[in-house]
Amino acid sequence: MSESINTWGGTTSNVAAEPQFVVRRPRYQSLMFEVLGGTVAVIGVIGGLSDLLTDAENGASSFGFFLLFFVGGGALFFLLGAALGAGRINVYDQHLDVKSGFGKYRRRNIDDLHTLRYGSQSQGGGPTFISLTGWNDRRKKQFTVFTGYRGYRDFTTWLPNVARSSGLTANAPASPPDRPSRSSCSLVAIPTRRQRDRARYSPGGPPHARAKCA
Repeated sequence: MSESINTWGGTTSNVAAEPQFVVRRPRYQSLMFEVLGGTVAVIGVIGGLSDLLTDAENGASSFGFFLLFFVGGGALFFLLGAALGAGRINVYDQHLDVKSGFGKYRRRNIDDLHTLRYGSQSQGGGPTFISLTGWNDRRKKQFTVFTGYRGYRDFTTWLPNVARSSGLTANAPASPPDRPSRSSCSLVAIPTRRQRDRARYSPGGPPHARAKCA
């Protein structure tokens, strides 16, 4: 299990151990932007050099135009694709290491999760994508994964099991509904660590979470 380092920006995880599995976007999503950016940049270089070497009128300014718009725009698309491909979630026994783009890994402990929400997205009658988002008790998003991600099925199987083994109460299904609507979602309210500590000394026992659909 990786150790955590406290910094001004939050808790940064020191990824030394091997994760059980990794959740990340499909490779083709980032590859499309990388190929598009590289193609646009190459076209810009060829077009700019062609005007410059043929001694065309205003060849230098034309070369600058190609360099700025084509090469610069292609580089932006390539960086966007690389950032999409760099994001991932490393899954360990009792915590997650979440990385967005080129940022640092952020440790998300299972005990800090308060809400799990399934949501569905569909546009123009096309395919429906189901997302799973985790929030802490301060309503700060901890992670978001979609059905198309590699490792999504392993993640949605692992998360309820490790939540139950940690003493968390969750009355939501382990998988999203079979036929979700555009506005439907499953909401799980998980007691915070302080609430669970209080419940140990109360006669009523731990608070029970409820699942909601809107």
